[in-house]
Amino acid sequence: MNENKEKREFAQQLEQIAATLSQAVKSNEGRAFILIGTDIKDNKDGESENVQGVIAVGGNGEQVIKGLANFFTENKLRRLPTKL
Repeated sequence: MNENKEKREFAQQLEQIAATLSQAVKSNEGRAFILIGTDIKDNKDGESENVQGVIAVGGNGEQVIKGLANFFTENKLRRLPTKL
């Protein structure tokens, strides 16, 4: 990806959401979040894909790990990573 290109609207929106979530978890030890988003555009000139991504993690680190572990062990969700 050309680093000089401006971020697309979706990536900008994700960054705004991450900023809002960061404020929401700032003063509460029991809250945390993980936000991952990607915006992939195929280049029409045959070059590789143009990928913009945002990854944000906020809140109490222990809560982040517990939440992630719960996500992957929840009966309804544990097969999700293998389907992606």
